[in-house]
Formats: sequence, C-alpha cells, structure tokens
Amino acid sequence: MKGFLAGYLRGAKNVPENPEWNRRLTAWEAGLHEGGLKKSVSGPFTLWLYSRSIVPCESNQRLIVGAGGGAMHLYAGPRVDLSQETLPLPSAGTAAEAARDARLFTRGMETAVLIAARADGSLLVKTDLLNSLYVYVLETPTHVWLSTSSLLLAHLAGAGIDAVPAAEFLATGSIYGNRSLYQNISTLKPSRMYVWKGAAARSEAEYWRIGEIAFGSLGIDKALEQMLIAIDEDCKRLKGLGRYVFDLTGGYDSRCNLGFALRNRLDFRTTVSGPESDEDVRVAAAIAAHYRLKHTRVESGQRDAGGIGPGAAAALVYADGEYDAIEYTKIMDIHARDFAPTEISVHGSTADVMRNYFLHPSFYKGSPTGDVDFAGLIAKRFPPSVDVRRLMRPAHAFDWAAHIRERIGQYDLEGRPAFARLDNIYLRIRMQFWQGRIASATNRIHGSFTPWNNIDALSAVLACKWEDKRSHMLSRALLSRLHPGLTGFPIAGGNVAGPGALDTAMALPRKAVAFAAKVRNKLLKPPPRPGAELDSAFLRKEVPARIGILQDILDPQAFQAGGVNGIDYSGNAKVLARAYTLIAAAESLASGRAP
Repeated sequence: MKGFLAGYLRGAKNVPENPEWNRRLTAWEAGLHEGGLKKSVSGPFTLWLYSRSIVPCESNQRLIVGAGGGAMHLYAGPRVDLSQETLPLPSAGTAAEAARDARLFTRGMETAVLIAARADGSLLVKTDLLNSLYVYVLETPTHVWLSTSSLLLAHLAGAGIDAVPAAEFLATGSIYGNRSLYQNISTLKPSRMYVWKGAAARSEAEYWRIGEIAFGSLGIDKALEQMLIAIDEDCKRLKGLGRYVFDLTGGYDSRCNLGFALRNRLDFRTTVSGPESDEDVRVAAAIAAHYRLKHTRVESGQRDAGGIGPGAAAALVYADGEYDAIEYTKIMDIHARDFAPTEISVHGSTADVMRNYFLHPSFYKGSPTGDVDFAGLIAKRFPPSVDVRRLMRPAHAFDWAAHIRERIGQYDLEGRPAFARLDNIYLRIRMQFWQGRIASATNRIHGSFTPWNNIDALSAVLACKWEDKRSHMLSRALLSRLHPGLTGFPIAGGNVAGPGALDTAMALPRKAVAFAAKVRNKLLKPPPRPGAELDSAFLRKEVPARIGILQDILDPQAFQAGGVNGIDYSGNAKVLARAYTLIAAAESLASGRAP
C-alpha cells in the first residue's frame, strides 16, 4: 500500500492544536517501515509520501520541489510516472482562474491529480477527470488534510463510521455523493480545481463541464474521426514510456483498447482472468493467437480458507472499506502476483459509455429525447440488496428510492433530453463511485488506467447522436476502423462484432446460444464460481460472530439465522461480504492502528 497525506496550515488564530491528532500522527509515522516514508515541508504545507510494502513511495507519485525548498508540486495518479509533463498553472489566484488555464493544458494530463503549494502561500488541488484516484479531504479549524486514504484520515481524526454511507454500501456496494464511509471525510469532486488560502473558505471550479457538451450534435463518422485523432495522439505520448498489460476479454471495450495498441504499435502484452471454460477466456485466447500476442490467462486471486481473512485485511486498506474486501482481495492478489512492478495495467472502463449502457426504454418516458423515468432507472440500475428501513436502526433508516433520487439529483443535467442526462448519470455516479473506487484502489498498487479518460475522445462519444449508438453501433464501427480483423471474432453474449448486415447475420446463431444459456441459468442454478463456497462458509461464520460492533448503526439480528422483523441476510453472499467489510473497517478504527 502506498499513498500520500498532506496537511495545510490554515493560519486560524486562537485555535488550539489537537493533541490527539498529533499523537496519532506520530504513532502512524513510527509504524511505517524503514524507507517507507518521505516527508517534505514548504511553508504552511507538509507532505508525507508513504508505503508499507516493497512498492516505492514514488510509484505513480512525482514530487517536484522548487529551489531552496520553495513551491512544491505533487503529481499523483494514473500515468504520472509515464511523463515528465507539468501543468503551467498560475502561481496565485482563484480556482476559477486555475480552471480556465487548466482547460488549455489538461490534454495528456487528464488522469493526473495535482497538489501544489504555491508561492503566495495558497494550496491548489486539481482532481482527475473521473476520480481514477480518490483524494479525500478533512477540514479542521487549524488544517486542511488531504489523503488517498479515507481510513487513514479517520484514524488520525478519531472519526467513526457514517451511517448513511454505510447503508448505501450495504444496499449497493457503492457510496454516493462524494461521501466517504467515515464521518466528516469526503472525496474531492472530479474535474475540479480547488484553492485554499489561509483561513478563508475553499473555492472550487470545474475545468471540464459535461453540461457544456453539445449532446447529439455529431454523426457517427465525425464522432469516430474525433475519437481516433484523440486516442492516437494519446498513444503517441505513451509509446516507449512503459510496458503495458491490456485486459483482453470477449467484450467490446477491451477489444477497442487492443485495436489502438495494435494500430500504434505499443509495447504490450495481454491477459485475461478466469477458468478456461469461460467464454471471455476462450475468445481472448483466439484473438491473441490470431495476432500472435504474448497472452496469459491468470487464475482468480481466490485464497484458501485460512487466507481469506488476512487477504481481506490487506484489501481493506487499499479500498478503505468502501469496496467489498472479499472481492477486492482477488483483484489485489492478481495485480500483486501477475504484474511486474514496472508494468502498467490498461483496462476498458469508461469506454462502455459508447454502448448506451443507461439508454434503456424503461429509463425514459416516451423517447430518448423525453424525460428520465427515475423509477425505472433506480429499479434497474440502483436496486438495493437490503431494506434499509428495516435493517438500520430507526435513527438511520430512510426510504431508498427517495434517497438515491436525491443523490442522482446532485449530478443531473435538468432540462436536457433523457439520453444526455442518462449518459451524465452513468459517468458521474456509476463510473465515479464504482469503477472509480476500484481504479483508485488499484492505483495504490501500481499504474492502472483507461485510454477513455481522454477529454476529447470522451467528449466525442457524448456528443455522438444517440441513434448512432444503438445496438452497440459506435463500438462496432470503431472496431472496424481500428482493424477489420477485430470484427472477425465473436463478442461475448452473442452480440454483433462489426457494423455491417453480414456481421449481424453471422452473430444470430451465437445470439441464440447465448439466449438459451440465459434461460437455462434461470431454470437451473448455475455452478458457483471457483472458491465461492469457501467465501460463503467464511462469511457465514465470521459475520454473525462479529456484527455486534455495528449495533449502533444496524440490527445485528438480521445476520443471524432466522433473521429479525421478517428479514434474514444470513444466506445472502453479497450482503454478507459488504457487512464483513464494514465490520473490518469498524474493527480497524477500534484498534487504534492507522493503516
């Protein structure tokens, strides 16, 4: 685990220092291994780069200190170790002024987080485009504290678990609204410039505004042209700077990434995770063999029964208790075991916005140009796995549909047609709070990014007419433009690979097989994934025994056999895993040992 902690002295007068914070900070520093901490000071700004493993503190983090210990800039997040570019931002001024400048200079730096102690004594922070690296903030009367770890900030502040995010996490596995799992600690928003100066309140401004995009203004050919230009240019920046490992599955997004890698002759290999019987694995192997790629299939990170608990404890500190620790153990183990320290993982997140993932008939009223049907959207894309009104203690219970509607409203583009609003909701909620949480945790292990966090490419996708994205047409047409051979392999689930009528006809038999498999799985319980029984047995034992630590927030009886008030989650594997993650987070705070 690596990350940073930054403290900015606000200069507030007649406010005493918090001795408990200082005591905990000193204990945390002493607990890091030798060579695992680098501390720098610039005026009112203090920065700690830390690591508790063999991963260097500097991996994915680049510190630049001015002559004589002057102005200090930290660049962190995906790709910052692949480039020596810097952002020529103003040395003083407001967040709005910085945002205006950033719009001219963020090409190629979209995934970078910047924290700058400036010459005028102010602190400037630039977040990345879609929160590929979470930056948490805690503001006290004396300091502004920033970190990649909400769990670390919670330990230092003596904070407890916040009941509302805990309920969201139990219900969906995500935490919404730029909240963290912990009281008074939040994430900074994506695509923002923030400025703190002395005791004044912070100012913030967006440098990329989705609402300003001309949704539906580009035909498919123009959108494809802009996407190709943008990502080809990006590949030129990346070429020769690293060894890349591309996720390769049977789907559209990883295949589009592969097309750009082939087209631009990057130095890369490919990998896929899963059993040999898996359709994604079979398709990926066929593509790799055709293009003579260096390709590996990796087993999942499933541990034996004795390793599940230790694995979850390690995973907890990467994802801060804000992602299923049992599931993240598998992701963590794959990245730690099957990647060389200098290899960069490339995945397809964000590319699926090309496929109208949220543009479903039950999500809009009348037509995609009409109004959003929030009831349908919430029922299909944000359904709760628990009844929070009956599971949570009365003081913390709330109506789920009304709550998630309010969360969506914080990001909604009211007044726009449904197709634009749904794309925005997808990016600002699902991507930011689910895929973003996974990406942020993985970037604390080693470099991991998606080519689609590119302002110009993503803007072109959003501006493409919704009609041209139906039936995955934009992805299909892109594959054909990138390399015609990529459409010659089946897409998982029987979807069409290429843009032509012949491609559609060739996919029909596979579509029929995929449909039959779905029917079979509904009628007959599909076999569990490898290791699922081990996880379930572990959770059925551990959660009821330890759930009492959360009794002030929720009713522990709901996780005992027989349940309470008509609800029984003792056999629900997803809910048990999330409950276990919350238990582990609460126990970590109670231990007093900061990560």
